[in-house]
Amino acid sequence: MWNGFSEDQRDRVWQRLEDLRAGAVASVVRIVDAEQLLDIAISWNVSDAGKLHPPRLVYEVLVRSPSDGRKLGSVGLAAVASDGAEVISSDPVRILEQIQTEFYQRSLAHYERNFKTPVQG
Repeated sequence: MWNGFSEDQRDRVWQRLEDLRAGAVASVVRIVDAEQLLDIAISWNVSDAGKLHPPRLVYEVLVRSPSDGRKLGSVGLAAVASDGAEVISSDPVRILEQIQTEFYQRSLAHYERNFKTPVQG
């Protein structure tokens, strides 16, 4: 199916996925120190760090975050609890897992809403 898509169709799919991931990132974490986040991204060799949209930059930093007990505050981020209250000291690895779970749920909901066809009985 993918090989049958035009370049424009592929670009739209990638953009939709990027938007779904950005929403997942925003629902779990927020930037508290953009300069610190960018400095970390550059030091961890995130390609084009200065040009990335903030949710993408957050995701790329979290993907590279070591599981060494580091807290979100050390990379310029804060977790947001489901009730909107901030949880400043959280494990980046666990936050990434939450984002990936949220991204999967949003992707599945998008698919079921837009593409899944009902079974004919």
